[in-house]
Amino acid sequence: MVGLVGSPLFRFLSYHFNFFLEYTLKHITKRPQQHFSEREKQAYREPNLNRAVRRYSHDLFRSVTKSHDYLADLEQRLRAIKGIPALLIFGDRDGTIKMGWLTRLERIFPRHRSILMKGSHHFPQIYDSAAVAQAIGRFWDEVVTAA
Repeated sequence: MVGLVGSPLFRFLSYHFNFFLEYTLKHITKRPQQHFSEREKQAYREPNLNRAVRRYSHDLFRSVTKSHDYLADLEQRLRAIKGIPALLIFGDRDGTIKMGWLTRLERIFPRHRSILMKGSHHFPQIYDSAAVAQAIGRFWDEVVTAA
C-alpha cells in the first residue's frame, strides 16, 4: 500500500485531484458510525487547497518505501525503552494487524496494554475519537500516574 501511495501515478492523482484526501474522506464517511459534516470535511480539505502542499503526504509515503535501514535501526533502538508502559491502540479492521504489526509491537513492549477499537480501520481516532481519548485517559490514570 505504501508503495502504491508513494508511486508517481498516485502523486499525479493527489496533486491534480487531491485524490488521497478525497478517497479517504469518501470511504471514512461511508461508515455508519462516522458522519462528517460538510464543515468537518472542509477542515480536512483546507490545508490542501494549495496544490504544492499536496506533495508532502506523497513524499512521506515515498520516503517510507526507501527507509528499510532506518526503520530496522529504529526497531533496535526501541528495545532500549522496552521497560516503559505502552498503550497500543489499533482498529480491529486495520490491515496492519494481519501483517503482524500489533504482535510485533507487543513483543517490543512487554508492559503494553493493547486495545482493539471495534469497527475501526487504520486510524481509530477518526472513527471514535471519544473512545480513544477515554482509553488514553484510563491508561494514564491506571498505569502512568500509578508508577
